Amino acid sequence: MVSVHMMNTYAVSKQKSKYVGAVASIGHITNVCAVSHK
Repeated sequence: MVSVHMMNTYAVSKQKSKYVGAVASIGHITNVCAVSHK
């Protein structure tokens, strides 16, 4: 039971980090575009 909970937590954290990484890369692209347009 505990191991299942741990695996679920790990999967959720992995998904979260993937989402955060996508948001960060989008933000980085936006920043690069804003800087290059100045």
